[in-house]
Amino acid sequence: MLAQRQKVLAFFTLALLLGPLVETLLLVDRMIFLQEQGFECELLPLFDPQFSPRNLVLLAAKVPWGSAFSSPADDP
Repeated sequence: MLAQRQKVLAFFTLALLLGPLVETLLLVDRMIFLQEQGFECELLPLFDPQFSPRNLVLLAAKVPWGSAFSSPADDP
């Protein structure tokens, strides 16, 4: 087991380094797909990135942003 320690350490170090990059690329890919389907999309930080680098949220709406968050009482 101790002979494999260096390989395991190298693998997990690479996973920790590349994980946030791969997650961000997946979110961007999903955002591009949704935009191609006619959605309005934004990637927004949910909280302080120093707390956790995995802080992005993908918001998507089929209608323009202004009308997506208005209440029915606001419509004329």
